[in-house]
Amino acid sequence: MIKVIRPDIPLLVPIAEVELLIFLLDSSTSMASQKTFSGKTKSQVLFFFVENLLNRLAKSSKNPAFRISLIYFSDLVISLKYNNRFKYYFVKNALKILKEPFDVIPGGATAIGDAFIEAKKILDIFSRDEGLPSVKRATIFLFTDGRENIMSHDHLISIVDDVKSHIVPPSVATISLGQDADKDLLIELASRPNGDQLRHLEVAGLCDYLEVSNKLFIEAHEGDKLTKKRIEILRNFVETLSETMKRQGK
Repeated sequence: MIKVIRPDIPLLVPIAEVELLIFLLDSSTSMASQKTFSGKTKSQVLFFFVENLLNRLAKSSKNPAFRISLIYFSDLVISLKYNNRFKYYFVKNALKILKEPFDVIPGGATAIGDAFIEAKKILDIFSRDEGLPSVKRATIFLFTDGRENIMSHDHLISIVDDVKSHIVPPSVATISLGQDADKDLLIELASRPNGDQLRHLEVAGLCDYLEVSNKLFIEAHEGDKLTKKRIEILRNFVETLSETMKRQGK
């Protein structure tokens, strides 16, 4: 039993390891597009997708081992806090504070690199949290339909490489939300699946949907539209990676 001293975790938590899921959610102007299966904006579809995912994780037997962090980015970056203090939280608390991207940042440019800088700060806090088990894992999910237009390509790559080499080395999974996304960049940013991840993806029948067989990159669109079929594939992809509670690959 691990005694947790943080006030947002009032009970003893009988877990041997903890998994931090960091969601980087695009709030740029292009997310107002209604090129989706439902006619809703991409911002709205992304909100409902994450909400549905969190609800499913909340019902998982592994639920106590998850912590969630929600980071929204355009040319600004905002990470939501629980109780105005904590930047990662239980799944049930993530559901309480989850917001549609446009309700957090109503448009702007696309600062992917700055979102990863914020993710690293959260990983720093997470790695030092003595109220959590010593065995810590992390996965970063980047959802975007845009292209980095704040910093140079080389600077962005160096930032993400630095994040991947963190003391709690995260897997990075990248998701394209439209054909205007920088596909080559997203493939470059994505981690290679480790053995456990690859095996679980194969069991889930997802390997055929990876755009590159050795990278954790997937498209949620067909042509220029987010489709219901692809969103369901994406749900399965994110859930499968979320519940692979083994050491992550780089």
